[in-house]
Amino acid sequence: MNSPSNLTLGVDFGLRYLGFALAYSADLIVPIKGVDTKREGNPVLVTLDILKDYPISRVVVGCPGMAANVEHELKPFVEAFAELLAKECGLRVCLWDEALTSFEASSILRDLSRGRSAKKKEAGKTKEHALAAASILKAYFASSGPA
Repeated sequence: MNSPSNLTLGVDFGLRYLGFALAYSADLIVPIKGVDTKREGNPVLVTLDILKDYPISRVVVGCPGMAANVEHELKPFVEAFAELLAKECGLRVCLWDEALTSFEASSILRDLSRGRSAKKKEAGKTKEHALAAASILKAYFASSGPA
């Protein structure tokens, strides 16, 4: 297992919601937090706050359309976020294709949200993004590319 200083932070970036997960190793990935940036503010500052709480060695940010080399409407925002985050934190920040991660996370939570109030469904939305961040890390470590 990796030492605590080799933690990888996974980020599911959205214009309103962010999801975060930690990879202690390829086999131990934990969703830690979902954030509504409408309430909590600037995505880079929110991420920097999380980086203060853990000994992170690298950050993996989910980016749509990378595997198919497709221009997704969110891609320029993700790239700008990753670039600014790398500049601010001094860590290696890499983009990773997030294909189907949000779908996977929403299918996990779909049954759990039936019959819930709007407030609880909103909380489910942030949990969904944390699960998507965990899925991004799972795909990242499953590939042969990352070191």
